[in-house]
Amino acid sequence: MSLDALPHPLADTEGGAARDEDVVAAVRASLPYAYRLVAGLADELRSGTAEFADAVAPAPTEAERGQLRCALSREEIRGCLERHFGVVLAS
Repeated sequence: MSLDALPHPLADTEGGAARDEDVVAAVRASLPYAYRLVAGLADELRSGTAEFADAVAPAPTEAERGQLRCALSREEIRGCLERHFGVVLAS
């Protein structure tokens, strides 16, 4: 699983050169299931009074599960998503 929207998004973030919005755009394009899931959970959290939101249903396909693994296991991606949505992600 890789990010397609930027030529070298992770190399840039590791060196501190990529902007969060560029990485988030790359995640939105390359890992759409992971992006939508995190966005939906962030919206759910902001709209309610609960301390956390949880995705209880498993990813429908192995490819979508791979997107989640990629998004949550890479500190560069995970950190960008956390800053973008204003949440802390737990795996």
